[in-house]
Amino acid sequence: MAKDRRYDIVKRLMNSGYIATFSEILEILPKTTIARDLKMHHVTFGKLIKDPDRFTVKHIGRLASLIGVDRLEFGKIILNSSKVKTGIKQKKSKKRIRSKS
Repeated sequence: MAKDRRYDIVKRLMNSGYIATFSEILEILPKTTIARDLKMHHVTFGKLIKDPDRFTVKHIGRLASLIGVDRLEFGKIILNSSKVKTGIKQKKSKKRIRSKS
């Protein structure tokens, strides 16, 4: 079976910086297509989408391979998705000055 051409579209968009979260990938590729290509049940894949923290290194590697991008870059996409889902904002570092008394 030939690879879906939309994976190449996602690859180009990721390389050019237009995709920052996993939900943006799902706007191009349906989750059923990805789940089928990963040989995963669509319900299981849906759980991963709802909670991106559940993605394992193996999942990230297989998805990166399907798309044709570096695993580390794809891991950043998953991490961004996790931050968006949980509402975590990156904290600015504050230096505390302690007075000696």
